[in-house]
Amino acid sequence: MRRINCKNEIIRNCTTLLSGTAIAQCVTFLAYPVIARLFSSEDFGIYTTILSYIDIFVILSTARYEQAIMTAKSTTEISAIVKLCRILCTTVSIIIAIATGIILAFSDATKLDMLMLFIPLLVFFNGQYRIYLLLFNKYKEFKHIALSDVVSNISATGMKIGFGLLSLFKVGLPLGTTFGRIAGNINFWIRLRKIPLPKADKGMIKQMIKAHKNFPLYSMPKDFINSFSINLPFTLLAIYFDEAFIGLFSMAFTFTFRPMNIINSAYDKVLYERISTKFLNKQPFMKDILRFFGYNYLAALPLFVVVFCFAEPILTFLLGNDWAGSVAYFRYMLPWIFVMLISSSISFIPNIFSTQRTEALLYLILFLVRIGTMAIGIYLNNFNLAILLFCISGTVFTLLLTMWYMMQILKYEKELKQIAD
Repeated sequence: MRRINCKNEIIRNCTTLLSGTAIAQCVTFLAYPVIARLFSSEDFGIYTTILSYIDIFVILSTARYEQAIMTAKSTTEISAIVKLCRILCTTVSIIIAIATGIILAFSDATKLDMLMLFIPLLVFFNGQYRIYLLLFNKYKEFKHIALSDVVSNISATGMKIGFGLLSLFKVGLPLGTTFGRIAGNINFWIRLRKIPLPKADKGMIKQMIKAHKNFPLYSMPKDFINSFSINLPFTLLAIYFDEAFIGLFSMAFTFTFRPMNIINSAYDKVLYERISTKFLNKQPFMKDILRFFGYNYLAALPLFVVVFCFAEPILTFLLGNDWAGSVAYFRYMLPWIFVMLISSSISFIPNIFSTQRTEALLYLILFLVRIGTMAIGIYLNNFNLAILLFCISGTVFTLLLTMWYMMQILKYEKELKQIAD
């Protein structure tokens, strides 16, 4: 009877998160045919390049200490970690703002100049959003997480359309994203009063810095390398190829990674809380993971096959013929996305077993491989080849990473069995 309740809890919490984000993303996807016709592929290329730098800097903004919220054992510890992350995020954002101002003051005018002003703003608001997301996750406030996602996505989408209609093509996309993230944070701030956090003192903050040093030492470099690695097409290739190519790839990237991130984000939030609790209680959890994702793979396989076969008519119908060039990139990424159904949703496993150092080394190897794939494409002046090799490397690495996660779980459960015997 207890096992059934556990399964129902996971399903119920995932459903709560997925229903909220599904509403937001449905609005976003329904709006994308309009957005794609308002903004050019060049607009998307420049915008995505800026976002890639923001994604990288957000990793540094909290030194990944926010992940320690999920493994904290008391409200005092949680409060100290939250305060530490807020201080770090604010400090890093100010430093980036000063650096951006200096760069703009001494550089020649480029297409990215004005958009660079959005980097410190979005680093701050994205960093804060990440802190609140994990805090609400810790307290199982999944409805509020879903609501913030809805508010953030719908606000961003509406603002992008509005700015596009006003012909603010250069700043419309990042400006809409900024307004959306601010709206999501406001929703968290309003509901933060419901979470009983005591006042954190400096002594406890210092204890948390030492107790969770693996996050800045290993998780932050790993996530930084991974973020820089996955954004290589938008940073490195953007130097050698036209923004229109980057824009076409970014649209394909959006239509593959965005839906998968919705699913994986919901699974990650619920499973992280559930698995970390079982780990603290010395309970096995391999069967939960296998059962949960077994059903998802069975459901997803037919959908992936259909989407792969009919990618061209689907994308051109939704976005228009001007975006037909993104179809090839869309198909390149589908196998990678399929194998990510498990790995991304249990990417917290190294945090639980404190194996972040090994994980960081693995991602460093992937980064070097991806640099090689980019170099081949640049040398041969072949953007398509660079993206194809990039996606193949991602698929193979994801498979190997999933195997490594499972090996750690098997080792843990073997040790539990030995203790029980």
